[in-house]
Amino acid sequence: MFVVTCNSWQVVSVGECPAQCRETGLAVRDIRCAKLPFDVSQPAVYVSNEHCRHLANERPPETAECVGSCIATHWIYSTWSEVWQWQSIDVHVCSV
Repeated sequence: MFVVTCNSWQVVSVGECPAQCRETGLAVRDIRCAKLPFDVSQPAVYVSNEHCRHLANERPPETAECVGSCIATHWIYSTWSEVWQWQSIDVHVCSV
C-alpha cells in the first residue's frame, strides 16, 4: 500500500500563562514540523523544521495571548493569632 504524506506545522503544547489574575500575557507555544499521513488512522511523526521550510509563511506564532488565572495556586501559612471576642449588638427593626 502506498501512503502519501505531507508536512504541516503543529502546535504541540502551550505553556502556562505568566500573567496575573485577569491580566493579559503571552504564553509560549511549542511549534513543530509534522509529517502527516493522509491515512488519518496513522499518527503524525515530528521531523526537523527544515522539512516545513517551504511553509514558513504558515508557521503559527510562537506566543499566544492569554489571560492570567485567578485561582490561588498555593496556601500562605503564618503564625496563629488571638481570636477576637465579638460582642453582640441589639438590632431593632423599625417599620415606617
